[in-house]
Amino acid sequence: MARIITIVRTRNEEKRIELFCRQHDFSDLILVADGGSDDDTVKLAKTFKNVIVRKFEKEIELLSGYTRNPDWEHINFLIEWANEEKADWIVMNDCDTNPNYLLRGDARKSMEESTRPYIRAVQIFLWRDSQYFPSLSRSRGNGAWWPGIWAWKSEMRLRVFGEPPHFQFTLLDKKKAMDFNVANCLDLLPPYCQIHANWINEEETNKHVEMYRSSGLIPGMRHPTDFGGALVKR
Repeated sequence: MARIITIVRTRNEEKRIELFCRQHDFSDLILVADGGSDDDTVKLAKTFKNVIVRKFEKEIELLSGYTRNPDWEHINFLIEWANEEKADWIVMNDCDTNPNYLLRGDARKSMEESTRPYIRAVQIFLWRDSQYFPSLSRSRGNGAWWPGIWAWKSEMRLRVFGEPPHFQFTLLDKKKAMDFNVANCLDLLPPYCQIHANWINEEETNKHVEMYRSSGLIPGMRHPTDFGGALVKR
């Protein structure tokens, strides 16, 4: 049986961490690297038997008094930890993104039966609790579903590099950007999908946009309704 380990970065995610842990219950372990939460994120995470929490203490200074854990170092910390725990497969998500019930239910089977080293899945971007942005999940070229990396065999020795808040994957051995070509990927397309639920209401969305603008991470950050395209009811 494959040893599946899910990795996640957290910082003040008390509103999301419990759902994340429940939705990734197909994992043998969930590794949480907490970047300095001052809410109940760590306490809530530790209530799950298959969760282990470690501190990730490195921070970088941004504009307007904001701080952030450096993305690529935070993720590499988790990948290396998963390797220490002898993962066969590593699953990576942010705390605001979870597999839907079909992806969750077939996750282990997909990994154990896959002959390919990478699994990609489509993200569906919700707006509030009743709508979503279809165009954010599809290729701008031909409108086909646009899956992103979700899980990989640990033997591939992936790491990431980049500048906050963006990062790219690389192969540790080859020191070059990784191309997740079709031949190497098992693509799980809708109705299998990941649900991105960060834009839950206007207040939280505006806070998110303002943080990116004021901190200098994405100075031109826009409201999702300004770039997400037409909304469709779920």
